[in-house]
Amino acid sequence: MSMFFDELMESVQQMNEIIRGGREPPRELHVDALQVQEIRMATDLTQTKFAAFIDDRLAAKSGLISLIDIHPTDDAP
Repeated sequence: MSMFFDELMESVQQMNEIIRGGREPPRELHVDALQVQEIRMATDLTQTKFAAFIDDRLAAKSGLISLIDIHPTDDAP
């Protein structure tokens, strides 16, 4: 295989280890509730669609779901 493919597969394996909790992520992204709300409003997505867009698993792992739901708005855009 190519060197690119080998590096890509190594990255995928590392990602899977991080998701399963067997490895710490090399960096973390921290966003506050206002940033999440501004981004969601700028995309004109409902809370549910925004959460689905960023992937529920990623959102739950990073705490974004709780930030999104701080001020529920009956799913209004």
